[in-house]
Amino acid sequence: MELKTYFAQDQEGKILPEAFVYVYEPGTTTLASGLVDKAGATLENPFQTDSNGLIQLAAPDGAYDLRVAKTGLDYTLRVQFLDAREAVDSIAASADRAESEADRAEQAVIDGTATAQQLATAQADRSESEANRAESARDAAQLSAGVYADTATGLAATSDGDYFSVPSSETNEFLILYRNNAGAAVEVNKYPSSRLVSALNYGHFGGGVFATNGFVDDKGEVPGSSIYWFYTDYLKVEGATSYVVAAAANANAYHAWYDENKVFISAFRVGETTSLEIATFTSPPAARFVRLSTRDTQVDNSSIVAADGNYDIEKLLKVLAEHNPAIRAESVAYASGTVATQLGAILEKQSAILSGQNRLVSQLDLMTDKDASFFVNSWAFTKAINTPSDVSPVTIVSRDDDSTFTVATGEGTRLHPTGSVVIRDDAADEHLSYAIMGIDGDTISVAGTLPASISVAQTMHEAPQGQHLSSLGYKGLADHLASRVQKYAYKKDSLLFAYHPPVCSKDDFSNPNILNYDASELLIPVTRIGGAGAGGFVAGTTDLVRLCATDTSDVNATANTSGRYLSRGYTMRQSAAGAGIEMRFAVNQADGFLEAPIAALSETYTSDAGTAETTTGRVRLEVLGDEGQVFHDATYSPELMHYEYIEFSGADELIIRVTLADDTPSSINLGGLYAYRKSADTSKDAFFKNGDVVAFLGDSWTQFPLQEEGETKPLRPDGTTAEGMQYLPERLRENLSNNGIGITTLNYGRGGQTSAWGLYWVDAVISASPRPTHCVVLFGINDNNSIDEYESGGGYYFDPDDMWGGKPPEEGGISGATNTDIWFSNLQAICERLSTSGIKPIVMMPAHTASASQAQSIQQRQLNKIAAGFSDINAPREG
Repeated sequence: MELKTYFAQDQEGKILPEAFVYVYEPGTTTLASGLVDKAGATLENPFQTDSNGLIQLAAPDGAYDLRVAKTGLDYTLRVQFLDAREAVDSIAASADRAESEADRAEQAVIDGTATAQQLATAQADRSESEANRAESARDAAQLSAGVYADTATGLAATSDGDYFSVPSSETNEFLILYRNNAGAAVEVNKYPSSRLVSALNYGHFGGGVFATNGFVDDKGEVPGSSIYWFYTDYLKVEGATSYVVAAAANANAYHAWYDENKVFISAFRVGETTSLEIATFTSPPAARFVRLSTRDTQVDNSSIVAADGNYDIEKLLKVLAEHNPAIRAESVAYASGTVATQLGAILEKQSAILSGQNRLVSQLDLMTDKDASFFVNSWAFTKAINTPSDVSPVTIVSRDDDSTFTVATGEGTRLHPTGSVVIRDDAADEHLSYAIMGIDGDTISVAGTLPASISVAQTMHEAPQGQHLSSLGYKGLADHLASRVQKYAYKKDSLLFAYHPPVCSKDDFSNPNILNYDASELLIPVTRIGGAGAGGFVAGTTDLVRLCATDTSDVNATANTSGRYLSRGYTMRQSAAGAGIEMRFAVNQADGFLEAPIAALSETYTSDAGTAETTTGRVRLEVLGDEGQVFHDATYSPELMHYEYIEFSGADELIIRVTLADDTPSSINLGGLYAYRKSADTSKDAFFKNGDVVAFLGDSWTQFPLQEEGETKPLRPDGTTAEGMQYLPERLRENLSNNGIGITTLNYGRGGQTSAWGLYWVDAVISASPRPTHCVVLFGINDNNSIDEYESGGGYYFDPDDMWGGKPPEEGGISGATNTDIWFSNLQAICERLSTSGIKPIVMMPAHTASASQAQSIQQRQLNKIAAGFSDINAPREG
C-alpha cells in the first residue's frame, strides 16, 4: 500500500496539532478500513494529528474522503491511494503464475494426476481471472479520455457508460473527467494542470518546496531573509540533464547548481522579471543538487522537472496521491522500459497463455462429456396451454400457404385459437408442433412454416385442464427427442455468463439495468439504444405502456403463452426500428454457445385513431464479437418463442443487441441468456446411433396414451404388461428406424410416480439386460402435485419390494411425495447414478399441461430451477 504524508492546516496555513482525522469511503460517511501507519501497524479510524499536525497513513488502493476537524474548523479533501509498482508487479506475477499453472495443468492431464472435471473448472476460472486482471491494468493505465469543449458536447459524442473530459476553468486544473450516465455528466475526477503533470521526474513544485523566506544569490548563497522571496532546499538532480524551470527571479535572486558535496558550481535564471517564466536549462556534468528562488506571488506556480519526457514512477505516485492526471502509460518509466511496454509484454504473454488454456479447457470439456447429462427442452415443444373440449384428430384438406391450412368442415372447433397443434409431415413422417395464431371457421393460422405435405393434426393435450398429451402430442414429443443435437443439449455448470430472469429485478421502471432479486445489487449493465426508453405510452397507441426493463414479477402463464419461456423476462415495448438494448459480457476468447430464448409478442392496444390493434413488429437479435465478428444476426416474427443456440469463439467480449426490426408498435420478450463454455469439436449429431439401448424411467408420460379398442399393450422389460400404449418410447424407436437407426427401448416408467420412486428404482435400469446406453428421465408433474402432501407428512406411497406396486404406509409403503428442492436433488442423484454406471442420462425438462394453474406452478417452481441444468442459478430466488 502507498504511504501518504500530509499536514493539517487552517485557512492561513498554520498547522493544526491534535486535530481529528477521519477517512471515509468516497462520497459517504462510512469509515474506511484497512488503514496502517508507517510501520505497518493497524491505524485507528479516526485518529489525531501529532504536535506538528502530521497526518501519515497507508490505505488500500482507491479514493477516499479525508476529513480534518478541530474546534471551529472542519474540512474534507478527496485523496487517492495507488501503489503503481505493486499493481504492475502483481500483474506480471499473475501472468507468470498463470503460465506456470497452465504448464502444470497440461502435465497433470498427461500424468493423469487430476480429474478432467477439476482441471477444466480450475483452468477456466484461472484463465478468466488472469485475463481480466491484465485487461483491467491495461485499461487503467490509459488515463486519457476524449476532450470536448463542454459537457453538452461530450455527452452528445459519447454513449451511456463512456468517459470524456472537459477543460477546467480552474488555474491549477487542466481537465475534468466525466462519465456519461444515461445522458447525465457525472464528475469522476479532476486532472491537474500541465505544471503539475510535468513535475514528476526529479520534479518539485509549489509551496511545499519553496518553503523558506529569502533567495539564492549569484554566488549560490542566501544573504538573508526576505518576505518577498522564497527559496528551496537542496533538490536532487542529475548532471548533464535538461530541466524545465518555472519561476520568477529578478534583481539579486538566482538559481544555483551544486555538486555532490553541495559546493556551488554556477548560478542561472531566465531574466529580470517578477512574472512566472518557464525555460529549459542543462545542468553541469558535476551537478547533483539545485536550489531555486521565486517571488512570493509565484510560489504555488513554480517548479523544476526533468525534460526527458518519461515520468519516474516514484514521482508519479506522489502526484497520483492527490490527482488522476492525464498520463499515458507509454510515458511512465518502469523497469527497463515504460508501463506501456511492460503491460504490452504481459498482455502478449497472457494472450498466449489464454489461448493455450482455452485449448486445454476444450479438451477437458470433451473428456467430461461422458459424465454429463443431456437436457431436452420440452416447453419448446408443447408451446401452449389452452385446449378445446373435443380433442379428436382433424383431417387437413388443404395447405393454403406457408402458415395457413384448412381442416374438414366443422373440425375447426377441435383446435383452440390460442392453443398449440401437432401436425404430421407426411413426406418426412415426422410430427411437428405449432402455436396457433388464430382460427377462422375451419381455417387455421399458425406461427412458423408448414411442411409441404400435411394431412392430419391434433391439439397438443388430451383434455381441457388435463395433464397429459394427446396421441399425436406424445408422438411429436418422441420426434422432438429424436431430433435433438448433442452439443446444445449439454447444460454444464461452466456458464461463462447468464441472464436468468427469474432471479432478476429492477429498482425503478426507468432503469434498464438488470439487478438481483431484491434489487440491491447490479448484475448486468444494460445500455438502451436507438431511442429506447420507458414511461408513457408507445408512440401510435393510447394504452400500450412503454417499457424497457427486466420484469420484477412473474407473468401469468396464460398471457402470450407461446411467446414466453420462464416466469420472467426482459420486456421491451417500443415503436421505432433500431430501438432496444445492448449488453456486453467478457468471454476471454473461450469456445462456447449461447442459448437465447427470444420472441416478438402479439399484444392488443388502442391506436391513436381509436381502433383495436395488435402489435406486429418483429424483433432482431444480434450476437457480435469485440473484433467485429458476427456470430448471429436474425429477425423473428410474432408470436413464437424462438430458442436460439449460437456458437462463438475467439472473442474477448460478446455484444448482444435486441432491437425492433420495424417502425411499428412492438412488444419483445427476451427470455434469458445462457452462455456455456463448450468445445468447438463437440458433436452436433443426434443423441442416438444404431445399436443403442434406450431405457425410460419416468411417470405416466412414459406410459400414455391409454389403450383403445383393438390395441395391444406393449410389455415391460420383465415381461409384465404395461399400463398404457407407451407412445413416447414406441414412437422414438419407430422414428429412428425410419431413418436407418435401430435401437432397443426398455420402458421402466410407471404412472403416478415421483422422482423419489425413480431414485429408489434407478438400479433396476442400471442392472437391465441388455445394458442401456441411454436413459430418458422424465419426472415433474407428480412431484409438483405432491408438494402439499409432502408438507403434511406423506402421500404417493409405493411398494419398496415391487417396482410396479403400491403399498399403504401402515403396510410398509414408502412415501414418494416431494417438494421442488427434493425433485431437483433426486434428478441429480438419478443422473449421477446413471452416468457413473456408463449410462447417458437424458433429462426431459418440464412441459406445459392443459391446466393453467398447474402449468404456471410447474414453470415457476421447476422450469425456472432447471433452465440452466443442475447449476444453482435459481438459488437467489429460493433464498
